[in-house]
Amino acid sequence: MSDKSIIDERVARLHGIANKTFGNEMTAAEFLVTPHDRLGGLRPVDCASSTNSLKQVEQVLDSILFGLPA
Repeated sequence: MSDKSIIDERVARLHGIANKTFGNEMTAAEFLVTPHDRLGGLRPVDCASSTNSLKQVEQVLDSILFGLPA
């Protein structure tokens, strides 16, 4: 699998998790392209290139899902 395929798969996974977290497509998409403080000012979609960064995005989404500070 190429690097681009891996990143595309990760972005799709993040989108699915974000959609589940926020309950709608528009908010999920907005989250993925908005810089986030807990990601060092990066956009969540830009974190798909690294496994560690991907896990950080998943942690942010888990925090939001469970009502914890994100």
